[in-house]
Amino acid sequence: GSVPNDTAALVVVANGISSDPVSFTLNPIALTLPASVTENCVAGSGTVTLPTAAAADTVVSLSSANTAKVTVPASVTVLAGQTSATFAITPGNDAILSSNQAIGISAVASGYQSGFASLIVIDDDTAVISISPTATFTSTGGTGGPFTPASNVYTITNTGNTSVTWSGAITQSWLTLSPTSGTIPGGGNATVTLTLNSAANSLATGSYSDTITFTNTFTGDGTTTRAVSLSVAGTPAMSVTAGALASTGGVGGTFAPSSALFTIQNPGTASMSW
Repeated sequence: GSVPNDTAALVVVANGISSDPVSFTLNPIALTLPASVTENCVAGSGTVTLPTAAAADTVVSLSSANTAKVTVPASVTVLAGQTSATFAITPGNDAILSSNQAIGISAVASGYQSGFASLIVIDDDTAVISISPTATFTSTGGTGGPFTPASNVYTITNTGNTSVTWSGAITQSWLTLSPTSGTIPGGGNATVTLTLNSAANSLATGSYSDTITFTNTFTGDGTTTRAVSLSVAGTPAMSVTAGALASTGGVGGTFAPSSALFTIQNPGTASMSW
């Protein structure tokens, strides 16, 4: 609230007994600020207002409680015959990710009660990760391998303006992720490779899956997952067994023996066409 320019009387009451009134003069400086400013953005302005117009120029000293977040000039002058003057409020750019903060500004001048007000400095620093591609990584192959494709490359982008730390994790032993952590500067990126390792060659016929978790270990912003799918198909194999066919006979036949039995087998793990 505001304190009026006036003469007031102070009475102290103790044990039910009132003191004699003591008169004093209130001569406050009113300080008006914008509700907020944003880091690294256009400067705002504030106003100091005296309770009455002064006969001579009045220098009002200004100070900020946190000059890394917002600065003000050392002083502003209210000209003779005037009651107010404006001054610039310049938000800082500390490149430190933090929450929005209330910063106090003080105004002091000889012969006046000091003025005080605060404004919110909105932090413009961000650290957000974005992962590409977004599609499920799908690989296929027969038992024992090879599998196609055998690997996939992911790009982690820091869409913010402050360095971010990240980590990547998988759960299945037949996959390898490299690297699994790092730091990315603002606007930068890093690549991570997912590879089907030799353990995949020992998997039985069937479908397998896993999830890659990419975590923003600094702010959590952009933490996400990517799906992995592996299909292991059976592998056919042909085995033929039979005795030799040695047939004899005269011109025009008959021949003996006239046939032989061949056995075709598939000892593999998938159907076979022959």
